Amino acid sequence: MQYKIIKKFGPGSDGWSEYAAWAGMQACSDFYSIDHMQRTELFSPVTDEDWGNCTFTDDSRPLIGNLAYANKVCSRLESAEVVGVIKDPKTENGIIPDCHILMGYDILDGYDDISLLTNWGGLKEGIKNLKINSHGLVDDLEHAYQLEHMLRSEFPEDGHAQACNVWTVFKIVASTNPILP
Repeated sequence: MQYKIIKKFGPGSDGWSEYAAWAGMQACSDFYSIDHMQRTELFSPVTDEDWGNCTFTDDSRPLIGNLAYANKVCSRLESAEVVGVIKDPKTENGIIPDCHILMGYDILDGYDDISLLTNWGGLKEGIKNLKINSHGLVDDLEHAYQLEHMLRSEFPEDGHAQACNVWTVFKIVASTNPILP
């Protein structure tokens, strides 16, 4: 399990109405996609302590390897939140802490940047027959892997689709984790 510190975005945020209309996401109660365009990553390692707490998944941006450090960094930032993530969840066998609530599965492009669920032509023009939950993610892991396979096979020349990956996204619940700000 790794952690991202990302900009809060969803219903009530500046630009949400326009984005939700374009992407067909008006029914979302909140938004947990880890799409970098809408939920910019706010952690960029600078200090030795930052680098000492980083983990990397293939060519992805640096992630934070422990929740306590993620919370420490997040507490210094405005409009930020910590989310737990697992890239390619079929390979993860760890125990999920009680303070983590599964929000669903996202599919990021081959650059670990853009969500192909919510930011690739929107739901109206993008992936057809997509079952997005009220968090902007897919509920079922097998369905997410089927979508990943479909994207790779139907768009073999598109670098975004060809190396796309399924990511698990967790909300961190403050009431069960006293170290959260």
